[in-house]
Amino acid sequence: MPQTVNLDPSELASRRDQSATAETPSRDWSQKGPADARVQTVSASPPGRNTLETEGEKYLYGDGAPANCDRARQDLLAAAEHSSAKAQSAVGTMYATGHCATRNLPLAYRWFARAQRQAPRSRIIEEDMGVLWNEMSLEEKKLAKR
Repeated sequence: MPQTVNLDPSELASRRDQSATAETPSRDWSQKGPADARVQTVSASPPGRNTLETEGEKYLYGDGAPANCDRARQDLLAAAEHSSAKAQSAVGTMYATGHCATRNLPLAYRWFARAQRQAPRSRIIEEDMGVLWNEMSLEEKKLAKR
């Protein structure tokens, strides 16, 4: 039975950064470490999308620029609509946590599902989807599967 965990924005963001890689590294989530301890990964996204992803994350977390949810959402949605698994996962994280978006678990699940179609070997996206599924009510699960 999958373990239910709280949806912490920094932990999901850390996992999302790893989720859109060509090869997903194995990680034991029972031993949580600081975000700085992440495995270095290479994005599977084409270079043009990488700029939107980077800009979106910069504004989402206020890393190198003042936090700006509107700008973060705009950049990440643009990259996500161009099939960026990393951006789709970031948008899913926004909806899952309620950071810079209204918390909406079914919508978060659908964004993670889109990311999984782009990066089908990502165990991290699969784990995030499992966490979301366990957090949802029966009605939310019906909405997520539409």
